Amino acid sequence: MKRYLKIFLVFIKFNLQRSIVYPKDFLMWLTVDIFWSLINVAFFKVIYLNIPTISGWSFNEMVVVLGIIQILTGLVWSVMYPNMKQLTQDANSGKLDLVLSKPIDSQLMLSLRSFNLNILTSIVIGSSLIDHGLKINNSLNFSSLVLIIFSLLCMTFIAYGSYFIYSTISLFYDRLNNIADVFPHSIDFSRYPTEIFPIIVRFTMSMSFPVIFVTYTPVKILFKGESYTSLFIMAVVSMTIFFLSSKFWNFALKHYSSASS
Repeated sequence: MKRYLKIFLVFIKFNLQRSIVYPKDFLMWLTVDIFWSLINVAFFKVIYLNIPTISGWSFNEMVVVLGIIQILTGLVWSVMYPNMKQLTQDANSGKLDLVLSKPIDSQLMLSLRSFNLNILTSIVIGSSLIDHGLKINNSLNFSSLVLIIFSLLCMTFIAYGSYFIYSTISLFYDRLNNIADVFPHSIDFSRYPTEIFPIIVRFTMSMSFPVIFVTYTPVKILFKGESYTSLFIMAVVSMTIFFLSSKFWNFALKHYSSASS
């Protein structure tokens, strides 16, 4: 465990140095994150100027959801996407062999070796929206924060496990680099209440991108009186998908034709 911690610290140091070398790139994406967050809030604000609720959801309740999605989206784009994109590219170029030859868990290294510091911006903006949303709904307390943090942890495992499984498919097929670009864009659907989608669409999307339909779970518990059973189910699903991602990765490696084979 100590060895893995040292390796992770090296990854952090490397990515910090990269951000320092390219400060304009960091500032550009910082601006994009702030602008996109404002667009999201403004989009729903304009809608709510014309209607009081969307499938029973008020704007004040939606603010908390937007905060959760802001953090989750930041994790996907700033941490998961760079690594999953690199994984698919390495699988097709033969560079994956270099990772597999190292004395470290390959899934761990492929998942954490690269990230963007813009994740900090997403966390700050998302936390601010959650804080504001809980305050205006008179729900800012310790138990609410624990619920949201735990839910975000579960969502992260669901998103990561699903994303890693999709990216691992690139080991079976040549020139499948673009598969890593599909999952991040699917997160956009998580902004909308699940009730607006037809049942068949809900079922199909939940099977393909399960994280889309769990972003509202903690808010439903807080404001809609939903049972904590849904939180337990989300936790079980997150651990299951994470476990399956590891199993599928090991299965794919057994059928992977390396550059040297």
